[in-house]
Amino acid sequence: NKTGGKAKLNSNNVMVRNSLELAEGEFNLNGYDINIQSGDPAALISVNGYIKSEGAATVNNSMVKWNNIAPGLHTIPFGTSRKHLIPFMFTPVSGYGNQFAVSTRGCTPDNRPLTHGITHLNFQGKEAGAEKIIDRWFEIDADGITANIVVAYLGSENTTAPGYSEKNFSAIIWSDNNWKV
Repeated sequence: NKTGGKAKLNSNNVMVRNSLELAEGEFNLNGYDINIQSGDPAALISVNGYIKSEGAATVNNSMVKWNNIAPGLHTIPFGTSRKHLIPFMFTPVSGYGNQFAVSTRGCTPDNRPLTHGITHLNFQGKEAGAEKIIDRWFEIDADGITANIVVAYLGSENTTAPGYSEKNFSAIIWSDNNWKV
């Protein structure tokens, strides 16, 4: 509880056994991971706090790793400030007991720099970075898990071209050196 303040990790070996309650302020992962051992959706609760995952330009090592995933809606209260929240929600459908890890970061309007391992933003034969893609990256590692996800972004991160900015967006996934819807 850091009223109006900030707390940050200084080690990669931080484990939360039962629950983490973010009552107030910023919890900055600072390039490290937080490991939540309980897979219960109530193991991570935000009252007025948020997790800052924003990391380095191409590799974001600031991950929330949620272990032993159980059924139910899981919410990770990402944000860049108290007024700029970016909640990430997932509901596992299968793969209970496995780990679901996620990080996020903002980027420039052309979605650069690309995340490590991604070579282009060509989608359906055309460069899509500046006109059709929201300016936020999410890295999800969830081997063996199938889940429904809902991602958020800041209004300022929607720099898509007129005609696109008011439409519904879908996630695109990098797999086998190509983008898939």
